[in-house]
Amino acid sequence: MGETLSHSTVMQRVTERIGAGRLFQVGIRSGTEEEFKKAKKMKSIYSIDRPSLRALVRRLRNRPVYVSLDLDVIDPSLLPGVGTPEPGGLTFQQFISLLKALQPLQVIGFDVVELTPDYDPTQVSSVTASVILREMILAFCENRHPNPFE
Repeated sequence: MGETLSHSTVMQRVTERIGAGRLFQVGIRSGTEEEFKKAKKMKSIYSIDRPSLRALVRRLRNRPVYVSLDLDVIDPSLLPGVGTPEPGGLTFQQFISLLKALQPLQVIGFDVVELTPDYDPTQVSSVTASVILREMILAFCENRHPNPFE
């Protein structure tokens, strides 16, 4: 849409740095026709159904993976405090299933973005985001490093 640097162009800039074929997205529900055509050509968007996730894990197995979680992938009825809420997002259970599907990967790091607490006076978004972060730590870090206290 003519914007070079905005919240909606981040993944384009990432792709320019890391190269096509190295960015994979799950939970995408909105975009322009041009964006979806480009993603289809790059084979970068995956569904959350089991066969699609298995294919993604097979494709990424034995490669270092960085996971960036944009919280607006979660349905705004559960997490309304994000910059661009979009109906039809993941339920919490779908998110947990997604994490479990990605656990076999060699996750070298991750981040969580888009929490905007001021947009949610109930504070449920902050609580949900905290639980999501905890679940990501448990999924990707718990078995990677031995517990020195055991």
